[in-house]
Amino acid sequence: KYKRNGADNPSNEIFNALYLAWKKSNVVLDSNVLTSHNAPVRAVAFKPGKEGILFSGDENGIIKVSQINNGIIRELKSINVKGNVRSVAIDKTGTYLLVITLRGTKLLTIGKDNSLQIVKHEIYQAGSKHGVFLDAGYFILQGDGWLKRYFIKDIAARSDSVNFPGCNNIAVTTTGKIVIASGDRIR
Repeated sequence: KYKRNGADNPSNEIFNALYLAWKKSNVVLDSNVLTSHNAPVRAVAFKPGKEGILFSGDENGIIKVSQINNGIIRELKSINVKGNVRSVAIDKTGTYLLVITLRGTKLLTIGKDNSLQIVKHEIYQAGSKHGVFLDAGYFILQGDGWLKRYFIKDIAARSDSVNFPGCNNIAVTTTGKIVIASGDRIR
């Protein structure tokens, strides 16, 4: 039985499904797989809320919008962002999707019907690896050895940047603190 912090956690639907599949056969079964991508999927993110909306991006530049309902994945929409997708991030309001490709970064708006609209094409330099949203309308892009902060409402002007040698990844806590993976350390 799965336990988190010593307590049963029956609401963890994905873990329970994987656990049952592993328990039966020691492999993940694909009885519930979204197979509409035609290239390797490199990025996934859930929209905040209870809708079960999943965004997935593949190496052909296709972003799929899917819904998971009662354990069934159903594709709703897709858009071509024209670039090998490496990372996606969603702001906590579910309004913006940040898409990192090998060629550059794109900011998309998420409509009430979960449709996607590209705000601007290739507006940020190539070399970004990950992105995260901050409160107050900012997001951060992370590349090899650097972090750059942008204001969503004026994305043409980067607000500030910092060199950070060895920076491999970033995350933001629920209280807004930035966590950096650098070499063998978490800062």
